[in-house]
Amino acid sequence: MKDLAKASEGENVLDFDPFTGSQDPDLSGLAIGPGQITGDRATVPVRLGDATRPTRVVYRLTHEADGWRICDIASGGAQGIRRQLGLRD
Repeated sequence: MKDLAKASEGENVLDFDPFTGSQDPDLSGLAIGPGQITGDRATVPVRLGDATRPTRVVYRLTHEADGWRICDIASGGAQGIRRQLGLRD
Protein backbone atom coordinates (compact mmCIF):
# COMPACT_ATOMS: atom_id res chain seq x y z
CA MET A 1 0.00 0.00 0.00
CA LYS A 2 2.85 2.40 0.76
CA ASP A 3 4.20 1.90 -2.77
CA LEU A 4 0.86 2.74 -4.36
CA ALA A 5 0.36 5.78 -2.14
CA LYS A 6 3.83 7.07 -2.98
CA ALA A 7 3.20 6.70 -6.72
CA SER A 8 -0.26 8.32 -6.49
CA GLU A 9 1.24 11.36 -4.73
CA GLY A 10 3.33 12.02 -7.84
CA GLU A 11 6.71 11.34 -6.28
CA ASN A 12 7.55 9.00 -9.16
CA VAL A 13 5.88 9.90 -12.43
CA LEU A 14 6.37 8.54 -15.94
CA ASP A 15 6.72 11.15 -18.67
CA PHE A 16 6.51 8.65 -21.53
CA ASP A 17 4.35 5.81 -22.83
CA PRO A 18 5.83 2.71 -21.16
CA PHE A 19 4.28 0.37 -23.74
CA THR A 20 6.30 1.97 -26.54
CA GLY A 21 9.16 3.52 -24.55
CA SER A 22 8.59 6.99 -26.04
CA GLN A 23 6.50 10.14 -25.97
CA ASP A 24 5.74 9.97 -29.69
CA PRO A 25 5.32 6.29 -30.53
CA ASP A 26 6.13 5.08 -34.02
CA LEU A 27 4.42 1.72 -34.34
CA SER A 28 5.80 1.01 -37.79
CA GLY A 29 8.26 -1.84 -38.03
CA LEU A 30 6.72 -3.69 -35.11
CA ALA A 31 8.68 -6.90 -34.50
CA ILE A 32 7.95 -9.22 -31.60
CA GLY A 33 10.91 -11.42 -30.72
CA PRO A 34 10.80 -14.90 -29.25
CA GLY A 35 9.86 -15.02 -25.60
CA GLN A 36 11.97 -16.74 -22.99
CA ILE A 37 10.05 -18.59 -20.30
CA THR A 38 11.52 -19.56 -16.94
CA GLY A 39 8.93 -21.12 -14.66
CA ASP A 40 6.08 -18.66 -14.17
CA ARG A 41 8.07 -15.70 -15.58
CA ALA A 42 8.75 -14.70 -19.18
CA THR A 43 10.41 -11.89 -21.12
CA VAL A 44 9.39 -10.81 -24.61
CA PRO A 45 11.51 -8.36 -26.64
CA VAL A 46 9.71 -5.97 -28.99
CA ARG A 47 11.20 -3.60 -31.57
CA LEU A 48 9.25 -0.56 -32.76
CA GLY A 49 10.00 2.16 -35.30
CA ASP A 50 12.17 2.14 -38.38
CA ALA A 51 15.92 1.67 -38.91
CA THR A 52 16.63 5.37 -38.25
CA ARG A 53 14.74 5.50 -34.93
CA PRO A 54 14.43 2.00 -33.49
CA THR A 55 13.04 1.49 -30.00
CA ARG A 56 13.54 -1.71 -28.05
CA VAL A 57 11.06 -2.58 -25.30
CA VAL A 58 11.16 -5.68 -23.11
CA TYR A 59 7.92 -6.92 -21.61
CA ARG A 60 8.20 -8.98 -18.42
CA LEU A 61 5.29 -11.30 -17.82
CA THR A 62 4.05 -13.43 -14.95
CA HIS A 63 1.85 -16.49 -15.38
CA GLU A 64 -1.20 -16.40 -13.13
CA ALA A 65 -4.17 -18.74 -12.77
CA ASP A 66 -6.03 -17.05 -15.65
CA GLY A 67 -3.04 -16.66 -18.02
CA TRP A 68 -0.02 -14.47 -18.74
CA ARG A 69 -0.02 -10.87 -17.48
CA ILE A 70 2.42 -8.01 -18.06
CA CYS A 71 4.11 -7.29 -14.74
CA ASP A 72 6.80 -4.86 -15.90
CA ILE A 73 8.11 -3.04 -18.97
CA ALA A 74 11.64 -1.78 -19.68
CA SER A 75 12.88 0.26 -22.63
CA GLY A 76 16.23 1.46 -23.86
CA GLY A 77 18.15 -0.85 -21.53
CA ALA A 78 16.70 0.95 -18.50
CA GLN A 79 15.31 -0.63 -15.39
CA GLY A 80 11.63 -1.52 -15.44
CA ILE A 81 8.86 0.97 -14.77
CA ARG A 82 7.97 -0.73 -11.49
CA ARG A 83 11.35 0.27 -10.08
CA GLN A 84 11.10 3.76 -11.64
CA LEU A 85 7.80 4.19 -9.83
CA GLY A 86 9.23 2.90 -6.56
CA LEU A 87 7.15 -0.28 -6.62
CA ARG A 88 8.45 -3.64 -5.49
CA ASP A 89 9.07 -6.49 -7.93
